[in-house]
Amino acid sequence: MKKLFTLIMIFVLLGTFANAQVLMTTTGSYYQDFNSLLNTGTTNKWKNDSTLLSWYGQFRSGTLTVYRADNGAGNSGAIYSYGTTGLTERCLGSVSSGTPDTIVYGVLLQNNSSSTITDMAITYVGEQWRCGGKITEDTLKFYYKTSATPIIDLTPTSNSTWTPVAALHFASPTNTTTAGALNGNVDTNQVIFNNISIPALSIPAGNYIMFRWFDANDPGSDHGMGVDSLTVAWTVPAAGNTITTGTIAGSPYNVTDVSGAPILVPYTITGTYNAGNIFTAYLSNAAGSFASETAIGTLASQIDGTISANIPALTPSGTGYRIRVKASDPVATSADNGSDLTVILTIPDVTPPVATSAIATSLSNIVVVFNEPLQLASAENIANYTFVGTAVTGTATLSTTLDSVRLVLSTPLTVAVTDTLRVTGIADLIGNPMTLTYKFPVVYGTIVPPAMDTVVYWNFPDATRDDSIADGGIAANLLKVINREPSFTDTLSFVFAGLTTKSVRSTGWDAGTGTKYYQIEFTTALYDSIRFSSKHKSSNTGPRRFKADYSLDGTTWTPLAGGDYVVGNNWTSGVLANFKLPVDSYNAASVHLRWIMTSDSAVNGTGLVAAGGASNMDDIYVFGRYNPTLGVNCPTDGKALEFSVYPNPANGSFNIQIEKNAEVRVDILSITGQVMRSENRSGNRFSFDLDGFSKGIYIIRMVNLADQSVSIRRLSVQ
Repeated sequence: MKKLFTLIMIFVLLGTFANAQVLMTTTGSYYQDFNSLLNTGTTNKWKNDSTLLSWYGQFRSGTLTVYRADNGAGNSGAIYSYGTTGLTERCLGSVSSGTPDTIVYGVLLQNNSSSTITDMAITYVGEQWRCGGKITEDTLKFYYKTSATPIIDLTPTSNSTWTPVAALHFASPTNTTTAGALNGNVDTNQVIFNNISIPALSIPAGNYIMFRWFDANDPGSDHGMGVDSLTVAWTVPAAGNTITTGTIAGSPYNVTDVSGAPILVPYTITGTYNAGNIFTAYLSNAAGSFASETAIGTLASQIDGTISANIPALTPSGTGYRIRVKASDPVATSADNGSDLTVILTIPDVTPPVATSAIATSLSNIVVVFNEPLQLASAENIANYTFVGTAVTGTATLSTTLDSVRLVLSTPLTVAVTDTLRVTGIADLIGNPMTLTYKFPVVYGTIVPPAMDTVVYWNFPDATRDDSIADGGIAANLLKVINREPSFTDTLSFVFAGLTTKSVRSTGWDAGTGTKYYQIEFTTALYDSIRFSSKHKSSNTGPRRFKADYSLDGTTWTPLAGGDYVVGNNWTSGVLANFKLPVDSYNAASVHLRWIMTSDSAVNGTGLVAAGGASNMDDIYVFGRYNPTLGVNCPTDGKALEFSVYPNPANGSFNIQIEKNAEVRVDILSITGQVMRSENRSGNRFSFDLDGFSKGIYIIRMVNLADQSVSIRRLSVQ
């Protein structure tokens, strides 16, 4: 009998320890940095719940038995220990392919307490270590599943029994046609997920939860992506103390910029709550996440009840809001209310109308388009439409859609760049009048526009002078120079390796991805329709991949769409011909162009750029159309400077673009008029961070310090 009892105990113990998991016994957290993974080798043994305790992985096709250590260079389908070669700082990742097809991996936890857990949050860093060579995103998707028994089958063939959390899906941040290794520890190749709560969660005592990342075999060559610095945090209520949020009625809830919406939040409890306990109702975001939850009401109580709460003013519109209740003594958290709630944000229109364009459909007809419907009387008042030149408005007729006006001219347009139209004094349907004067150069499209002029050019002729200086262009650009990035210390050379004469040449491009470039700067004042052309070649050991960027301040650079190109050891492959620049480069005091390396691969295609690898440029031309109406300013009584705010809505920062250089004061006000920030700026383009600003509507007030005129725009912060 003793021997039989011993065997029974052995089997009991084997069953108990067959699957390990992270135990959630009291309020706490679990952290995994994956640094115990090996940093070398391609056949390192993988064993579930052993290589990483409580971690499991599966392939859709084949059995997961090994993992690879790699820096992102490898493209084989596998589980990877990603990291910089030789370093112990690692990341758990994967590349899916035909075999092993879809790859999944995750961590198993168990509620080992005597209470139901409803409050869990995930923090992790999504890292991309390889670009597969495509411009489409791959997404490493996050799912979870709960069960009364251990979850060791990650079902890579199906997601039907798993719950997705979209806020934790990791979409690849780097998607280019250049395939190769990335540094996943660099900010541009990362996405940080911070304290994202798991919605609608309930894990009874003794039950399990598996968090799983699902890497599908996507079309094309998959990117290499992974998980690092994972923290799973949970709250275990005091034993016997639970809260249940009841059914909430009244959806949808209507809020404005100044008023919220009342809401009743019923709840029931089990267990004993102490004197002084506070029940608090919390509102999720529009996606149901409580990561940055909002307290909307409280009730001092020790028993079941209903909290009289209020959804705050300026809560963004959405259809996926949830509510949960927390207790303070003892601490306990309910699951959410179990169904989506809708909030509708309505903000009264207090902004004036904006004229967005003026297009001549003939020499005597102009259509002016506005951003909203207009009042008839002001829209058809011809005194509100005046010209700088000889054209004269005869009649103005409002469209049936109320957002455009057709002008018939009594004195018609006569030449290609014909005149400048000023629009002012018009009110919208609410009665908000224009406070600004809007001006538009008016061009009749059937007339041949003026010829394009050469704004500036470099073709490096054989001359006894400094060949870095522009060879021609408008007077304001004749002393402009071509140079390398500011950190470049060597001297540019000008050699007979051009198409006909010289070209600019330099070395020192090795290991220069994203940091080394040729650049020029020039003015386009009184010129629009800006385009440029350039020709580029490299030696066999020189750089082969570049892209063209532009900037208006020499600091903030914007890639030009379609501006990626490949250079050869010739003057035919690295050509950008008649390449169009964006509208904000027109009539600009300063425009910067650069041709920047995007890969360390050499022209010969068999290695990296050598220290002595050379790159040449020739025939750099910038063209534009002379348009003197660009220099026509609104009269002093035009009330204020024109300016735009973008992006709008904004998240983290926003920019302001003014119609011309000016000394201004920019005030950021709350919707109630409180000044939140005030700064003096000089120029025509500024950036502002939004650190410390909560979600909502703000007023941007710009004061022209020259005449104290005021302009106002509305900004939405998300």
